[in-house]
Order: sequence, then C-alpha cells, then structure tokens
Amino acid sequence: MMFLLTVLTGKLAGQFLLVRRFPFRVGRSAGNEARLEEEGVWKRHCELVREGNTCVIRSIETALVTLNGETVTKAALRNGDEIQIGGAKLRFGLAPVALKGLAAREAAVWVFLAVVFLTQFWLIYRLLEPA
Repeated sequence: MMFLLTVLTGKLAGQFLLVRRFPFRVGRSAGNEARLEEEGVWKRHCELVREGNTCVIRSIETALVTLNGETVTKAALRNGDEIQIGGAKLRFGLAPVALKGLAAREAAVWVFLAVVFLTQFWLIYRLLEPA
C-alpha cells in the first residue's frame, strides 16, 4: 500500500509526495525522502514508519510535530490527517491505485461473442438448408 502526502503550505504547496518505502524521512537536509525548506523544519524533523498495517509518524530528536492540531511524538496516521512540521502543513492520505488495463479481456470477450454468433448463424443455416 502506498501513501500520499499533499503539501498544503509553503514553497511546495500543491505538490504531492509519494510514500513508497519506509522509513520515509521528512526534513530540511538533502538526505531525506521529502525535503521541506520552511521555517522551523529541522534537518531530520520526522519520519513515517510502518507498523503492521498502520502508518505511524514519529518525531526525530524531539522536533515539534502536530497532528490535527495536537502535539505528538508518535501517532498512527489516518486518511485525511493534517500534519504540521514547522511552517509546513501536509495532508496524509492513501495514494491513488493504478488500474490494470482491461483491453485484452474485453477483446477476448468480443471475439468469444463473435464466435458464438457465427456458430449459431451457421447452425441455423444448416438446419434450414433443403436436404
């Protein structure tokens, strides 16, 4: 399962950060998976980790992280949660699922229906044919 962080404020407002691997670190330094250069963001501010089927946010080095307006050091994330890290606000959510193409299956069904139709047409023709 992949998750999506939507940047709500700051220089990257409107952009999406796709969380594919864990731990997913957020901070100011270039070594993080998500780099935010807003005021109040530390070099390694927080990280997202996976615990079972749950995504959890943890602050690193006692950095201030607020989740839906409440200060947390570690908390489970739910779809739509708002995270504030320094001067940046992020929204946590589920990433859109890529749908598989169904063109081959649809083509196979149409070919099957055509074969059935032609077979029925041929049988009717053979039955009505004078002996």
